[in-house]
Amino acid sequence: MPRILSLRNALIVVLLVALYLPGFIRIKRSYTTLRHYRQQIPRIAAQNQSLNAEKIRLRTDPFLTEQLARQELGLIRENEHVIKIREGAESDSGYWRKTVKTINSFVPGRNQAKGPQENRKGKPNENH
Repeated sequence: MPRILSLRNALIVVLLVALYLPGFIRIKRSYTTLRHYRQQIPRIAAQNQSLNAEKIRLRTDPFLTEQLARQELGLIRENEHVIKIREGAESDSGYWRKTVKTINSFVPGRNQAKGPQENRKGKPNENH
C-alpha cells in the first residue's frame, strides 16, 4: 500500500508540473521582457526630449529652417544661382585656373595675368 501511495504522489507531482510549467515559463518570459522595456525607458525619454527640443527649434529658428531647406531639399532664395562643381574637377589639369582666367577676362581691371593670354578653350592667343 505505501508503494501505491508514493506512486500516486509521484504521478500527482508530474501532473502538476506538466500543468503549471508552461504558465511558469510564460511568466518568466514576461518578466524578462518587462525588465528589457524598463531599461529602455530612460534612453527613449532622453531621445523624446531631444526630438521635442529640435521640434521647437525648427518652429522658432528661421536660420535653421533655411539651412535644412537648402541642404535637404536643395532650395535656394530668389535671385540666387547655384554653381555645381563637377566630380573630380579639382584634379582636371588646371581646369579652375583656366576658368578663373576666363572669368577675369570679362571683368574690367581684373586681367592682370602676365605672359600669353589664353582664349576660352585654354589655348594661348597668338595676338598678344
